[in-house]
Amino acid sequence: MHCSFRHFVPWLVFSIGACGGAERAIVSVDAGTATAHSTPDGAPDGGGGPVDATAPDGDGSVPSDGSGSPPLNDGEAAGVGSDAEIATEVPNRLDPSFGVVTIPTNTFSDARPPLWIQSMAVKSDGRIVLGGRIESSKPIVAQLLASGRGLDPTFGTGGVVQFPDVDHLMSWWKEKPVVAIQADGKVLVGYGCEYPLYRVNNPDSADMCITRLDANGALDSTFGQADGDSGARTGTIPMTSGWSDRNAIETLAVDGAGQIVFSGTNGPKWPNASEALVGRLTPDGALDPRFADGGFVKLGSSFSAAAGIAFSSTLHRIIVASADGFTIARLWGDGPIENVVTVPLGFGEPAGMLLEPDDSVVVAGTSTSITDTHLETTLAVVKFGPDGHPDPRFGHDGVMISRLPQVPGAREMRAAGIVSIGEALYVGGLAMHGEKATQVVMKMSATGIPDTSYGPDGFAYLLESGEMSAIAVQDGKILTCAEQTLGQGSAIVLARALP
Repeated sequence: MHCSFRHFVPWLVFSIGACGGAERAIVSVDAGTATAHSTPDGAPDGGGGPVDATAPDGDGSVPSDGSGSPPLNDGEAAGVGSDAEIATEVPNRLDPSFGVVTIPTNTFSDARPPLWIQSMAVKSDGRIVLGGRIESSKPIVAQLLASGRGLDPTFGTGGVVQFPDVDHLMSWWKEKPVVAIQADGKVLVGYGCEYPLYRVNNPDSADMCITRLDANGALDSTFGQADGDSGARTGTIPMTSGWSDRNAIETLAVDGAGQIVFSGTNGPKWPNASEALVGRLTPDGALDPRFADGGFVKLGSSFSAAAGIAFSSTLHRIIVASADGFTIARLWGDGPIENVVTVPLGFGEPAGMLLEPDDSVVVAGTSTSITDTHLETTLAVVKFGPDGHPDPRFGHDGVMISRLPQVPGAREMRAAGIVSIGEALYVGGLAMHGEKATQVVMKMSATGIPDTSYGPDGFAYLLESGEMSAIAVQDGKILTCAEQTLGQGSAIVLARALP
């Protein structure tokens, strides 16, 4: 069911330019010292002066003091507190040409609100696009310079585009925005929305929106629902599945014909209360009536949420990975489900998937097992062959279960996603030890064998930080994004690992 959206576009506002000229600084750890870099709308923060930091060697490892571990940084390694220090385990694969970049959340908004990042994508020129939410209900998209050391002043207003609020009373089930980059540099943004605002039970309301932004962050006037008065396209398509008023978009991809496929959640996210759905838009942003049931198909009870979606142009299939177990669904190009395949791994929680050139699908996440004394959560990677079944050439019958990283006290892993560079696979995540967490990247071969030249059991360590929320490839290297609590505020921490 569609709804009138004529009043939606004026709600879309650009933020940061109207922040009263407040001074904001991005603090970064370079190959030598950490320095404050001002954002395009302000000078460096008066408290963000140079901070001494250990300089990485040319190979990306941190010099050792002879004890077998790199020394701790003097003071605050990323200029924001000890929780952002470079990890003390070896080897450290931080890219010395990028270092660690810490961006306080007041860079994105006036009021120093909490900021959650859902997704990250990298444009062909290296610029970094983040999809997230500030406060409790304001979706935003921010574009950073390729170095990470500043918001891109050519995008939106001061580097940020802000979307309408989601209902504060109902926002708990709404996912943070997800972003995808088209080949022409345009940015697709999927997010939970309320239209009309605060009227979720209105039969003409919508609860899923996809917006397309031009490369400069402006609404794409060739995309989305037409305005009722002028007929001009609004840049946004508001949607509802008709099955529930509590839907949210979780993943986005573009197929070979420029059509947009997406997955979302149909209903509130608690056990047995929601199902994942898949939809398809035409290149100009209309629900494709040729796809399934008016543009949507539900995936069934084994999919309460999705961890990834991709389109195979050679197989003419849409592949979706579940977020609630190592399960994939393969759909014919026009929507009907071909098959659903599950690899039982106890309690599995996938965090991402990728489609390989041979149409194999690799899903990465965590798997929890019970030992004699405790629960142990480690990384798990499952590879499905082009036929949709586990690839017996990968790991053990299609499955690779990692050991815990050799971080003292580590008892738990949390996966953030998976990327590939050449034939190598890289899984990003957090090693949890007590109240601290260390960002790690695990490297393995295309056959699921950990690369021990990269680090013990294939793990390399980046830095201690908060929750790693996204992973991407930039300039042939692994870019990670984490959220960090800083006293009464918070920040985003970017790091880049050598392959």
